[in-house]
Amino acid sequence: MTNIENDDKEEVMRKMIDPENQEPIEVQLALSRFQGLARKIKVRVLHKVAKVCHPSSLRILLHKARGVQIGEGVFIGEQVHLDDYAPELIKLANGVRVAAQTIIMSHKRDIGGCYKKEMKAVEVPIKHFETILEEDVQVGIRSIIMPGVRIGKGAIIGAGSLVTRDIPEYSLAIGVPAEVVKEF
Repeated sequence: MTNIENDDKEEVMRKMIDPENQEPIEVQLALSRFQGLARKIKVRVLHKVAKVCHPSSLRILLHKARGVQIGEGVFIGEQVHLDDYAPELIKLANGVRVAAQTIIMSHKRDIGGCYKKEMKAVEVPIKHFETILEEDVQVGIRSIIMPGVRIGKGAIIGAGSLVTRDIPEYSLAIGVPAEVVKEF
């Protein structure tokens, strides 16, 4: 599970600035912010179109353009939500089939580590994690895959399941939260 820390954005932008550039630092920072905003807009627009377009092959092209890692022979149903915050951390390996209205996440708030009585929930930092569906995984309609989960090769996730932890290869997991009920 990869965890990308929520660094100080100002410092990250300063590191990205080209020292050869003669523009004032403020102009460089503004441009960097604009480029970040433009990327976010692109990711959101492509996602909105991908959710409703036909056929699945077009949805796959749009999600790849957003940065989602998608293998060969993948099927993505209608109205599937693949996280907007860090789509590049979602990997759908060869032969994965994701049914309609499924949600696959790659970010969450760090409630367990940082949340305090005086805080508002929206002030809690966001953490990002890789979410991986290995080869030939099948996900049933309206399931939710939480960030940081790895679903093993050939596993089947039943409709409406909430996957909160790793699922082993060639197993059937169902329920809220999803539990392995059978191994093949």
